[in-house]
Amino acid sequence: MDKMKEKEIEKVKVKRPRRLPFTCVDNRIFKDEQITVQQLAVYVVLCYHADSINESCYPSYSTIAREAKISRRAVMRAIDALIKAGYIKKQGRKLDGTNSQTSNLYTITSEVVTHSHQVVSDSHQGGDTVSLGVVTDSHPNKNHLNKNQLTKLFKDFYSLYPKKVSKDNASKAFLKLKPDNEFLKVMIDAIEKQKTWREEARRSGLFVPEWPYPATWLNQKRWEDEIDVREETANPFA
Repeated sequence: MDKMKEKEIEKVKVKRPRRLPFTCVDNRIFKDEQITVQQLAVYVVLCYHADSINESCYPSYSTIAREAKISRRAVMRAIDALIKAGYIKKQGRKLDGTNSQTSNLYTITSEVVTHSHQVVSDSHQGGDTVSLGVVTDSHPNKNHLNKNQLTKLFKDFYSLYPKKVSKDNASKAFLKLKPDNEFLKVMIDAIEKQKTWREEARRSGLFVPEWPYPATWLNQKRWEDEIDVREETANPFA
C-alpha cells in the first residue's frame, strides 16, 4: 500500500453508532384503556429503575413522584392500580436489624389481569411461558366479618387515631374497607410509626403537618405512607 493511500485512510473517521439509553416497557399497557396517564408514568419510572435480572427495583415514593412529575399521593394511587391490573407486584422492606420501614420492592410482572380477571401470560424468547399467579388485593377481608364485628374493630381504630373528628365519615370509610384483625394491626402499626416520626421531626424543628381526618387517612390508604429515612428533610406525609 503506497503512502498516498495510507494518508487517505488516516483521514477517514469511522463514526460508530451511538448507543442510546432506553427503557423496555410492555406494549400492552399502551393499549390498556383502563390505565391513566399518571399510572403509565409511574410504570415507566419503575421499568427504568428495574434491574435486568429480576425486573425489580426499590425507589422511594419521593423518587417516583419526582421522575413521574406527579404528587406522592398520585404515585400511591397509581401503584395500587398497577398492582390490581397485574403490571407490578409490591413487597414491603425493612432496614437490616431494625423494624423500620423503608422503600418498597417493586417487581415488573409478565402477566396482566384482564377486565374479566383472567391472567394473560407473556411468552419469552425460547418459547417458555412464565406464570406468576393472579394478583389480588393487598389487604382482603378473608374472614368475612359481619357489620357488628367491623364496628368493634372501628372503635379500636378510632380510639387510637390521634385526630377525633368526623366520626361518622370515618366509620363509613372503615366499613367500606372491610378489614380483618390482621389488617387492623397493619393500620395501627402504621399510626404508631407515624406518631413517632412526627414527634422526632417536631423535636428536630421540621415542619409537621396536621393529622388528616380519619376518613381521609383511610380513603387515601395512608397506612402505606413510607418514612424515607434516606431523605432526612423529606416529609413522607406531604
